[in-house]
Amino acid sequence: MIIDNADDANVFFNVNTTIADSNGGPEVIPLSKYIPDCSHGAILVTTRTKIVGQKLARGRCLIKVSPMNEGESVELFSKQFQGESLETNELGELTRELEGLPLALAQAAAFIQMNSLTVHAYLKLYKENDEMKIKLLSEQFEAPGRDSKVPNPVTATWMISFEHIKRTAPRAADILSRMALLDRQGIPESLIREEVVDQMELAKALGVLKAFSLISANEADDTFNMHRLVHLTIRNWLRLSGEFEGWATSCLKKMSEEFPSGEYGTLDICDSYLPHAKAALSYAQLSPENDVSEANLAFRISRYLLNRGTYNAANMLAEQALERYEKVLGKEHPDTLRCMNNLAWVLDSQGKYDEAEEMYRRTLELRERVLGKKHPDMLGSMNNFAVVLKNQGKYDEAEEMHRRTLEGYQTVLGKEHPDTLSSMNNLALVLSRQGKHDEAEEIHRQEQGLSEKVLGKEHPDTLMSMSNLAGVLDSQGKYDESEEMHRWTLKLREKVLGKEHPDTLSSMNSLAAVLWSQGKYDESEETFRRTLELRDRVLGKEHPDTLMSIYWLAYLLKSRKQYDDSSILYQRALSGYKERLGLDHPTTLACSGNYSSLLEEMKLNDTGEGSRL
Repeated sequence: MIIDNADDANVFFNVNTTIADSNGGPEVIPLSKYIPDCSHGAILVTTRTKIVGQKLARGRCLIKVSPMNEGESVELFSKQFQGESLETNELGELTRELEGLPLALAQAAAFIQMNSLTVHAYLKLYKENDEMKIKLLSEQFEAPGRDSKVPNPVTATWMISFEHIKRTAPRAADILSRMALLDRQGIPESLIREEVVDQMELAKALGVLKAFSLISANEADDTFNMHRLVHLTIRNWLRLSGEFEGWATSCLKKMSEEFPSGEYGTLDICDSYLPHAKAALSYAQLSPENDVSEANLAFRISRYLLNRGTYNAANMLAEQALERYEKVLGKEHPDTLRCMNNLAWVLDSQGKYDEAEEMYRRTLELRERVLGKKHPDMLGSMNNFAVVLKNQGKYDEAEEMHRRTLEGYQTVLGKEHPDTLSSMNNLALVLSRQGKHDEAEEIHRQEQGLSEKVLGKEHPDTLMSMSNLAGVLDSQGKYDESEEMHRWTLKLREKVLGKEHPDTLSSMNSLAAVLWSQGKYDESEETFRRTLELRDRVLGKEHPDTLMSIYWLAYLLKSRKQYDDSSILYQRALSGYKERLGLDHPTTLACSGNYSSLLEEMKLNDTGEGSRL
């Protein structure tokens, strides 16, 4: 006996009825009572509902039918064409798009045959957009072995299950609806928990969805995935039923509240939330009342991406957030100014110093008027403005502003507040750029000890302080101590931030520099080249940090008398500095002077005068 599609528990077990009528009517016997249980013969039951399967199996082990692999999928699909020639590569691509789902493969094969299409043409249609996917998956079809009276397409098959869940387990249906508005993979339990009252109710609701194979869980059972086509189908159903905007709004608000700050200690959670936050931001044409939630979420993601060193993506979201804040809250609202400060920070990190300076000036003026001179946010703007002045080579102006900022932080927040420590670090850095190395070392060492005490040895701000202190030691000729500190900082940054984070690459470049100072030219050159390759890819060819790697490598090659290679690099660095920093920037002038020195050496070498050295 074969019992196919045994999905509705009520059909077999009278879940919602009593055995005997309350008025003494005839006994209502569940259908399961008529299924024989004997030692001879066999009964095959197919079901998408694990609960029904367990009951009908009566204690026997269930046989789980796993998704087909690509080879099995191609074989099933090919059998529908009875020996016709098919494009092998594109057939594999199609089976991957349909994730090996037999019903979807059979439906695609039937559609291709009925409309005399190629697999390539079908794939092109399928990839056009989500609306086209739904249309294709909603086509009724017949195939060998299917009941011609039940030509249900893929979407209809899942919607039968979804409608059943809405009737019998509304909490589970709500969870599935929310999941459909998030990214379909790696959905954390924390993002769906609010749909239920307690943990037991959540476990039961998720159990229903897993029993119908609408979702799957990871080994720890704390993140969940949806099949690509289930995800698409449920979203389409929500649109057709008029529920999409409600769930999209709920999802956006939830993500704007739940997405962490993006600061150190929250980065791992941000990593797991990011795909779902992006999904929440992608829903167009929501009502204007959601603009603040959209701005808040875009701002938080931007801060996270900034701290991850993904500057271009951070810039795009920061601009999006600022536009929304200005529209809804006005140009002088504290949240708008906070976002404006963040965008200026992103521009500074991208090496767009002139744009950053202009935006910092606007933010500083507005915050001073709106918040007052001693507000912590106002001091934050002063600190950041001083940093961009330093980056532009305006060292005296930057030093004066850093000293004022530090004094304000110490008065308002105290000497051990993280913002105060960051201000100390920035002051010491600009002092070092001015050649005031002894004072810079003293401040760096003091700030280093406090940072380790307050933030911990592996906090990015502590590592920034350690890196800057190592740089000062290099400038003072304390090479062994500097090298040891640079190696330790590099190791920790690789662990905490990742091997390609811009701060990690700064440590790598600084290590190469101190190796050069010690005459370890081979290791130095290798490290410079690796840093340059990574900065080219991560930051771009014209970023000031990339230009710095080019400049240093050119300087090293010059010292090794590799004049032709050095000349090419000097030209590239000098051209970039003139464009990004300007003709009068100290780094541009230094690069120009060193390039001129190289040309003189090359001239002497050509005439033979340099051979007497």
